[in-house]
Amino acid sequence: MKTQDFNFDTDTIAHSYDTVLVPILFKNWAEQLIKDLEPWHNQTVIDLATGTGVITNTLQQQYKHLNIYAVDINSKMLNIAKKHCANAKAKITFIESNVETMDIPDNSADIVICQQGFQFFPNKLIAAKKIKNVLKPGGKVVISTWKPVEECQFFGAICQSLEAMNEHDISNAMRLPFDFMPANALKQPFTEAGFNMVNLTEQQMDLLVPNGIPQAIELANATPIGPQLKTFSTEKSTIFKNNLIKQLKTISKHDKHLGHMTSLILTAHKPM
Repeated sequence: MKTQDFNFDTDTIAHSYDTVLVPILFKNWAEQLIKDLEPWHNQTVIDLATGTGVITNTLQQQYKHLNIYAVDINSKMLNIAKKHCANAKAKITFIESNVETMDIPDNSADIVICQQGFQFFPNKLIAAKKIKNVLKPGGKVVISTWKPVEECQFFGAICQSLEAMNEHDISNAMRLPFDFMPANALKQPFTEAGFNMVNLTEQQMDLLVPNGIPQAIELANATPIGPQLKTFSTEKSTIFKNNLIKQLKTISKHDKHLGHMTSLILTAHKPM
């Protein structure tokens, strides 16, 4: 099973991702990355695997003097990103493309940022080389990828709940964004591509939900395994829900806490 098989390419999944997962999960991480990478003024930014545009939209709300390329292979996600940024004051160019063939001039970007997308790229060395090409000399790349589900506890709880029901195929699908991008596999393509100062750090945040543990089912249904979960019978859905609540009680600090999430953050620079 390959990470690129994790499929977001339906209107329903793209909408659920944007309305459920982005505000609860991805927005906080995007805001933290943007804060950590200040200043942004007058930079040319490439937002790879922009999805529904959480990085691009957050940037354009905070900084007017930016030139942003928002790149994603998924037209459903990109259409939502365009709507979010319809009144943007920053200059935004939306590009429907994979990283390998994106039409962006070489030596043009100050920074390339990719939040939770690099693990889905089929050829990571080619992707790293393309990123190097589009960066200006001295330019910076920042990549975030999740650590395994054991360190992204809510999603680990989903997997354990499914495995207790012998739903191993669905559990394996849920593991795809998490379990196949260890630190050495993230660092290696950028080292081989010739980047300087290739560094890895870890970042951890609590996953908090306004409506408490019952909202966990909504979150699970908003992932790309949601359509499979929705095919469960009433009895099976109840078993999954009870399993998940039981698992979450072992990791929750309080009724609005769904455990913690941990991400690897890679930074690297193109040689001058």
